[in-house]
Amino acid sequence: MPAKSTASSNSRSEEDNDSDVNEPLVEPREVLLPTEDFILVELKPPFADGEEGGTDLGTFFQECQSAPMLSSFSCQPTLEQQVSEISAHLAALESSLPDLDQFVESVCQSDSLK
Repeated sequence: MPAKSTASSNSRSEEDNDSDVNEPLVEPREVLLPTEDFILVELKPPFADGEEGGTDLGTFFQECQSAPMLSSFSCQPTLEQQVSEISAHLAALESSLPDLDQFVESVCQSDSLK
């Protein structure tokens, strides 16, 4: 008889493990803000312990998810600055147009010699 209770407890633990496997890793929750709508997705990483995920790997994972914005994206040039940069770049290309034409001619000549 004790063997049956052990077998039934093993089957219960297997059922508990199966229920953990069937749990979704991602739980979508909809959060609405006054200025914009978005969906917050919470991820349950498979290596996290319990609710907190206090392991070193879990902490690293959380820090990577909440990384700050890169400083290169904080200084966007204005439209006026972009237009002036494009104008300056076009002026530089126009001033070097004879050199570019000479290069194209030399490439065409070397292709015709082959």
